[in-house]
Amino acid sequence: MDEKKIILMIYIKNRRYGPLYKRFIRLQKNVQYRNKFLKLNNLFKKQKWEKFIFFLNLKNQKRKGKGFYNLYDHNKDFFFRFGGSFKKKYKNNLILKQKFSLFYGHLLKKVIKQKINLALNKVKLTKVMINPTFLFLELLETRLDVILYRCHFASSLKGIHQIILHGNIKVNGLTVKEKSFLIKKGDLLAVHNKAQELIYNNILNSNFWPIPPKYLQIDYKTLQIIFIEHIKFINTATLFPFKVDLKSMVRLYNY
Repeated sequence: MDEKKIILMIYIKNRRYGPLYKRFIRLQKNVQYRNKFLKLNNLFKKQKWEKFIFFLNLKNQKRKGKGFYNLYDHNKDFFFRFGGSFKKKYKNNLILKQKFSLFYGHLLKKVIKQKINLALNKVKLTKVMINPTFLFLELLETRLDVILYRCHFASSLKGIHQIILHGNIKVNGLTVKEKSFLIKKGDLLAVHNKAQELIYNNILNSNFWPIPPKYLQIDYKTLQIIFIEHIKFINTATLFPFKVDLKSMVRLYNY
């Protein structure tokens, strides 16, 4: 077999995503707010999920009395309690990057680096002092798939991607099939009639946490969304179900 074909096959094999349950077990965290597999009567009641559910229940027992939902200030610097050795720092940084990527639907490393470079270049070009971490977060949170996910139009980003790829979403009256399409202030998002029943069911089955951000004005009767405010002026405490040091994220992916 040709050497180039062998290298290509190895590259494709390394690019393949592992099973979802293995990623959840490794991170020991419900990164995507996916409570579907925790319910008793569903298809996810399988042996492969038992280990993850065990870790999740163990953490819930440890944090009894602290409330069900976690609120984090992602703009603050924080230090890991696990130690300061190089090996532990590398492990913690790797876990943080994996959680961040998995939360945004297996977002590739090159895509995250591209967003960070765009944010840093924008800071250099403008004369106004802007925090690059907010610009980086804005580039991710203004993606079409992320906005629909924040509005609970589906229980996961994978479900949102299917809705978009099937041509069920309109932006300013035009059908958009690109999940990474960036939404601007004042844009109007609407749902085609053929997909409205599906999205209504998804909303009814959602636990509606986290609540949709304030920069989105949502009409759940007509299933329309208006992007009304810049994200950099919004509190990010409920955006992620885990601690994210946004400054560290920018630094880690910038090198």
